[in-house]
Amino acid sequence: MYNLNLEFTIWYYVNMIFGDKTRLEEYIIELLDEGSLDGPNLLSSLENRYNKKTTKQAVYKSLRKLRDEEVINKTGNNYSLNRVWIQKVKSFANRHVSELEMNDYTGILSFEEGDSITYRFKNPFLMDITWAHLFDIVLENNNQDSVILNHHPHEWLILSRTDTEIFWLNHFVKAKKMMLFTIGNKTPLDKNFKKEYSSDYVKINIGESYGLKPNQYLSVIGDYIFELTTDPEFEKRVDQFFNENDYIDDIAQKQINAISKQKYKSKLKLSKNKKKADAWRRKYKQDFYIPKPYYLFEED
Repeated sequence: MYNLNLEFTIWYYVNMIFGDKTRLEEYIIELLDEGSLDGPNLLSSLENRYNKKTTKQAVYKSLRKLRDEEVINKTGNNYSLNRVWIQKVKSFANRHVSELEMNDYTGILSFEEGDSITYRFKNPFLMDITWAHLFDIVLENNNQDSVILNHHPHEWLILSRTDTEIFWLNHFVKAKKMMLFTIGNKTPLDKNFKKEYSSDYVKINIGESYGLKPNQYLSVIGDYIFELTTDPEFEKRVDQFFNENDYIDDIAQKQINAISKQKYKSKLKLSKNKKKADAWRRKYKQDFYIPKPYYLFEED
């Protein structure tokens, strides 16, 4: 039997690194993730990097709390992440990543040809959280050498959920999995996304929709197809944002993040359909050069 209290503690502190930060301990962990620091440098880093005003007493109180919970060490005057805690996090993560069935609550890995499931959300931000979760389950169960397809009208996720989206783009490169990514528009922000994130394993083509509507998104992994639909009014606001902004500053980023969390109903349909998936791969192949063996599908 797993130690649920231990797992909750691990989850809580891991979330400190990757989630939105509200407590001093969360900022400390993120700083120590980059290397050891002494108390004065921790205090100055908190103020300089995060513009977070705090007191010396508050910082040392948080450090004592993290030491008591065995999240950090103190050696001399320096603080660092506790290696035993890191090993527990690693074990926790490896178990949940390697045992896909633990997270496959709806049984998508058991889909037969023609099976599908539909999810509905109150806003696009929540839709993308579930999309990423299901995408990862399918991706890890997919043939390494099968090309992955993706389409967005605009790539607003790189602006609204930046850390998660960059994680995915880097993941394809590290795992040497081929992603073909089309963007339906050609605004300066779309062009910048292509310029910044194109790589040997992430091929990006802008100004192409393949007949998809301005509020439709697509992902294809193996024989699994993700079809996503947002409220047309949401896409109008996103399109307006992309046409009004040539670059992203803090104000613009907060604006697109707020738009994505407003009440625009969204839908995600996940299905398994080999014939349809192959048809999408043939469409993409018209515009992308892909070396073997990344096109493993039956041609007409």
